[in-house]
Amino acid sequence: MRKNIYISIICVLLLITLISGVMIYHHFKEAYTQEEIYDSLAEIVEENGTTETAEATQIETSRNRPTCKTNAFYQTLFFESNDLH
Repeated sequence: MRKNIYISIICVLLLITLISGVMIYHHFKEAYTQEEIYDSLAEIVEENGTTETAEATQIETSRNRPTCKTNAFYQTLFFESNDLH
């Protein structure tokens, strides 16, 4: 009877070890794939240069930056509204 319990415990531990090993293998396989993708993207960026990315960043920040007219509009709206005080 004791032998059957030990065999069952060993089988469960081996199953857990096998499942953990498979999960670790998949994790490292995905990490390696992601590293390859990142390296290829880095090479593409280096080939194209940084001027395009700098221009895109400037355009993006200029879109997000509010103009003085909109700030003045919101200030007058704030002072006119009694709900916001």
